[in-house]
Amino acid sequence: MYRYRIAAKGINGQNIKPLWFLLCEFPFQRRLGPGSRLRLALFRSVVANSAFTARWIERRWGRPAWVLHPPVFPIPPREKRPWIVAVGRFAGGGRSKRQVEMIELFRTAGLAGWELHLVGTAQDPEYVRRAMEAARGLPVVLHLDASRQELEEVCGAASLFWHFTGVGEDPEEAPERMEHFGIATAEAMSAGAVPVVVARGGQPEIVGEAGVLWETIEECAEATRRLCEDGALRARLGEAARRRAESFAFPRFAERARELFA
Repeated sequence: MYRYRIAAKGINGQNIKPLWFLLCEFPFQRRLGPGSRLRLALFRSVVANSAFTARWIERRWGRPAWVLHPPVFPIPPREKRPWIVAVGRFAGGGRSKRQVEMIELFRTAGLAGWELHLVGTAQDPEYVRRAMEAARGLPVVLHLDASRQELEEVCGAASLFWHFTGVGEDPEEAPERMEHFGIATAEAMSAGAVPVVVARGGQPEIVGEAGVLWETIEECAEATRRLCEDGALRARLGEAARRRAESFAFPRFAERARELFA
């Protein structure tokens, strides 16, 4: 949890009583003890990074929350290539980005002529080793500890974007293991990559109708094959994704922030 003190100014320019706002990335505490509830009551308002997070703040903490999506800085589109891209740290555990599962799906999905590009920080050396072993002999490229420039080059050229966080997890029992918002998804969309992402966490509110939301790995494989084979569909959804991502760009963030903290 992060907190911000916003000092308002009166008409005459004099300071009035500071207001405290709680910015919550996710309510990981399932239940609040008396002390935590007392501290929570000191905040005038709670601000969430997504409607998904806001729902869980109310369910777990009993407080309504404003939604302020984090700002997304767009990636310029490039000439599209037969690439699928995924972005996220390489790590195992409950909130893994599931790159190994992506590689296994890519191996069996029959996507001839396509490449899978995985971009992210090498947080867990053992997980990186597993991903490298799974990718052996496949047109899979691991962009480990990539710079922002490399990220933009890969996402800008990619035609499709995969996101697997939350696969195999119960969204009701372990919502904290979902993607709470999904900046990488919105960034890839801004570059015109069609999102083919699991319908969990904050992903549905990012994608809307500008991509494919799926529940099972089989659905993901089927949707990916359809998009790989249909260039017109890719182009149409890619343009829809690019337009959709504009609603998460910094100008909209600034406008929403002014609304909330006026």
